Amino acid sequence: MSDDKLALLRAEIANVDSEIEVETRRRQLLEADIASHVERAKLLADATVNAESEMRLHKIAAGVWQGKIKVIRDETKVREARIRVLEDEIARLKDLKGVRYQTLGMIEALRVNYDQALAMNREELDCLERQQRFQQARMSHSQPI
Repeated sequence: MSDDKLALLRAEIANVDSEIEVETRRRQLLEADIASHVERAKLLADATVNAESEMRLHKIAAGVWQGKIKVIRDETKVREARIRVLEDEIARLKDLKGVRYQTLGMIEALRVNYDQALAMNREELDCLERQQRFQQARMSHSQPI
């Protein structure tokens, strides 16, 4: 073989070795890229799981808040019912107060009537006592000595 052919073969071998190195490097880069994509996919999967877990937690929290809101609404209804009962009780007490004032008015009227009747009885008693004294005086003057 001639030196030219040998040099050509060596150049061709060097060229093939260079292509092999390039392809090996390309394969390594592709593998690294694939590994990077796999890692990114794992991270995205974890993030998805985390987001789903977080969403479930938010749903649970929303359920808890809805429960709290329902409890507050129920408590509000109970308080409103208590207020209505108290308002009814106040109205009843006002009615009783009015009846009390009517009763006090009647008692006062009876007291006035009693005082008037007592005064009339005293006058009548005074009049009867005067008449009795007058009668006694008359009898004592008309008795023979």
